[in-house]
Amino acid sequence: MSVAFALKMLGRDADAKPYMETVRSFREQSKSNLGFSTFFEIWFASYDEDWDAMADGLDALQIGRPMLMFMLIRHPYMQEAAQQPRIRAWMDEFQLVLDEAAEVIRNIDDPAFRNPALLVADSTE
Repeated sequence: MSVAFALKMLGRDADAKPYMETVRSFREQSKSNLGFSTFFEIWFASYDEDWDAMADGLDALQIGRPMLMFMLIRHPYMQEAAQQPRIRAWMDEFQLVLDEAAEVIRNIDDPAFRNPALLVADSTE
């Protein structure tokens, strides 16, 4: 997929095509894994610059969110996608989840982390 994106960024769509076909073939073999399949749909929508389809995929994504967030922030090809309103809204919402996770890590000395029973009790309330 990365080679296809690089070739497309260079304007070499015809050279990218065999790489995309290989990835599409692999996607067909992976359809039984819903999260993995959704991740592929997001990549294809991004490659096709179909921002609505990409945003729909983000809403449905079950696994791979941190990796996709990283790509939206860092990958040069994804910069246009990251500026689309629905995608930006997803990124802002997911950033809140990441911020909460970071807060938990910062508070790792909390007694709950030393007593697993407290974690279970807290998660059932």
